[in-house]
Amino acid sequence: MNMLYVIEPDFTLAAAIAGYTNFQMKRKLYEIGEIELHAPFDAFGAEELKPGRIVYITPDKPAILTKVEISESKKGAEIAAYGMQLKGIVARRVTVPDTEDEQMLFGYDRFPRPEEPEASAESIFKHYARKHMVEPLDARRKIPNLSIEPDQNRGKAGRWSSRFEGLDALYKALGEYAEMGYDIALDLENKRMVFDVIPGVDHTASSNFPVIFSTAYHNMATTKYSADTKPIVNAAYAGGAGENEARLIQTIFRENATGLERRESWLDCGNIELVEELVYEANHKLEKSILTETLTGTITPTGPFVYGEDYDLGDIVTVQSKVTGLEKDAQITEISESYEKGERKVSVTFGKRQQNILDEIRKMEAVR
Repeated sequence: MNMLYVIEPDFTLAAAIAGYTNFQMKRKLYEIGEIELHAPFDAFGAEELKPGRIVYITPDKPAILTKVEISESKKGAEIAAYGMQLKGIVARRVTVPDTEDEQMLFGYDRFPRPEEPEASAESIFKHYARKHMVEPLDARRKIPNLSIEPDQNRGKAGRWSSRFEGLDALYKALGEYAEMGYDIALDLENKRMVFDVIPGVDHTASSNFPVIFSTAYHNMATTKYSADTKPIVNAAYAGGAGENEARLIQTIFRENATGLERRESWLDCGNIELVEELVYEANHKLEKSILTETLTGTITPTGPFVYGEDYDLGDIVTVQSKVTGLEKDAQITEISESYEKGERKVSVTFGKRQQNILDEIRKMEAVR
């Protein structure tokens, strides 16, 4: 049985539990995964399972407990603990922009600034982590023992803006745009929680180290492909500052679509006064209004590829369907692990690969 460790947020060891009956963890790339743990109440150390404590089997996959239940029956007492990936603490912060003056007029937290060149997705991730969790202006917002790995400027270039938005929601949108995830791991030696991005590795069929999942290879149990055109918007009218006929309006075109292919929408962008900022905000709102393609599947433990060695969360692999003949490159967006009776089982979800939204935005035209 893999040992489960329980620690306080200050890294004080509370317990090491070997007698749990079941431990399940779902790791997610863009969102926040969950955990569930069951153990006999009299198992050594089980009484130390308390909300707010951190649990882990390996320090690179920690979770924080949020709920504990104790049930009693003729068979005895059991404790059930529930929680989320440690990175879920980002949901406890919102993007509070700097005040503009003593009257507390809040603007937008934009990165990089309009006069600066575009920044990498990694830099954008770490800007918001630093500003709202590690080095906030309000010391009460600082999360103790949290640090950020050095910025390597990985990922797509772009810009981002946010205002009183949940940090988890921001990271989900940014991650899907950049095909880049994030996580918080434990540095036990230095007693730190470490924030970093998950850039993913290219393991597609055309790469130097391909990983291919296929029912034909007997390493994939099921596949499912879907394409949804409903979210598409390729012509948007964006409203900024002003009222009625005096309101600033910009039209944003994508693909120069006409006729039945043209799909229009109205975008309320608040009180933005500058044309350039209104166009930027409209483009930002349009980022999800694209064709959504999804390829999902579950894998079997057989085959030549080993989880954690040949592939991991965030990696891009090739998935094949024997029946349809479909072959798609897909990113691993979720991995579920379960530990029971000394055995580990792993299942994988392959999510959508977004089109290059940044390229599409650059193709757009804005007119008065």
